[in-house]
Amino acid sequence: MFGKHFELNEETMHIVEEIGRHMPGGFFIYRADQKEEILYGNDVLLDIFGCDTLEEWKELTGGTFPGMVYPEDLSRMEESIKKQVMSDDRELDYIEYRIKRK
Repeated sequence: MFGKHFELNEETMHIVEEIGRHMPGGFFIYRADQKEEILYGNDVLLDIFGCDTLEEWKELTGGTFPGMVYPEDLSRMEESIKKQVMSDDRELDYIEYRIKRK
């Protein structure tokens, strides 16, 4: 189950859901490879987006991370993430961006 990567599947999803229930903030998991897609979001995150269900949130966002971001902020957010990923330093960085709400 654990190793270099945590595999999210039917066997491990209950662990993720339990962790998500106890987080005080919004928490989501998405696949960032070629088949980019949102896999999970906790109830706090759904409340932040004004959605009642994970399916409703996926519909609002198109099921993707970029779909969560307010369109005017998308290119700046993507550039910041690329810069962080390409950087060799291990310092924590972040970016603020607006989200689309229901």
